[in-house]
Amino acid sequence: MNSTVVQLLYTLETTLLFSVVTIGVYLSFRVLRFPDLTAEGGFGLSAILGGMAYVSTGSPWIALIVSVLAGVAAGLTTAALANLVKLPTILASILTMMMCFSVGLLVAGQPSRTLPDDWVLGSVLGFLDNPLAVGIVGMALSLAVIVVGVVSLLRTGSGFMLRIRGENPNLARELGHSLLVWDMVGLAIANGVIGLAAALLSQRSGYASINMGRGMAISALAAIMLGEAIFPTRRLAPAFLACIGGTLVMQLVRLLALNLGMPDGGLDLVTSLMVIAFCWLARSNGFFGHNVLEKIRI
Repeated sequence: MNSTVVQLLYTLETTLLFSVVTIGVYLSFRVLRFPDLTAEGGFGLSAILGGMAYVSTGSPWIALIVSVLAGVAAGLTTAALANLVKLPTILASILTMMMCFSVGLLVAGQPSRTLPDDWVLGSVLGFLDNPLAVGIVGMALSLAVIVVGVVSLLRTGSGFMLRIRGENPNLARELGHSLLVWDMVGLAIANGVIGLAAALLSQRSGYASINMGRGMAISALAAIMLGEAIFPTRRLAPAFLACIGGTLVMQLVRLLALNLGMPDGGLDLVTSLMVIAFCWLARSNGFFGHNVLEKIRI
C-alpha cells in the first residue's frame, strides 16, 4: 500500500479517536460554559490507572471501566473546587490537572506502563485481520454510539437542565436546581468521555503514560474552533459533526507539519498558534462567527 495512503488511514483512525476527546471538551466549554482544562491531566490519569487495571486483571474491559471512572472522578473534583471552594473555574481545572499528574504517579509508581497486545475493539472485531481496519471501523462505531448517546441525553429533561446551567444559571436557580449538582453531572460526563478515549488510545498504542494528555484540551479546543468556522451551527447533532470535522482538519494540519519537517515536539506550537489566531479573528471582527469562548464562566 502506498505510504501516503497509509499515513492518511492512520490519520483517519487518529481523528476518530481524538474526536471523542473533542466531544468531551465541547460538553464542558460549550454546553456548561466551563473552561475545563482537566483533560490535560485527567487523560493521563485515566490512561495510567486503566493500564494498571489491565496489567493486573488481564481484562481490557475492566481497564476501560477504570479509565472512565478516573475521568469521572477528575470531573467531579473540578466541579467541587469551583462550586464548594469557590475557586475561579479555570483555576479549579488547573489544580485538578496538577493533582491528576501527582495521583497518577503516586498510584502507578512510574510514569508509564507497557500493556498487553489485545485491546477492547480488537476483541469485539476479531474477524478483521488488519489492526488498522479494526481501529478505523471500531472507532467509527464507538464514536457513533457516543454522539448518538450524548445528543439523546441532551434532548432529555436532564440534558436541557445542563444546557440551562451553562446558558442561564440564574434561571436554573429560580427553578430550584443546584448549580453544584449540574456542574458535577456535566463535568463527570465530559471527563468520563475523555477517560474512555484515554483507555482506547492507551490500549491501541500498547502503553499507558501519565503524560498522554499533554496538550489534549488545547488541541480539542482548536478542533472545536475549526469545526465551528467551517461548519457554523448551533444545533446539537451538526455541532458534534462539526467537532469531528474540526478534529480531522487539525490532524491533517499536524500531518502536513510533520511531512514538512516539523519535529514532533513542535506540533504543540502549531496547535497553540492556531488557537491564538482563531481567538483573535473571532474577537476582532467576528470572521468565524460565534466564538467558542463567548459567555465562558471565569
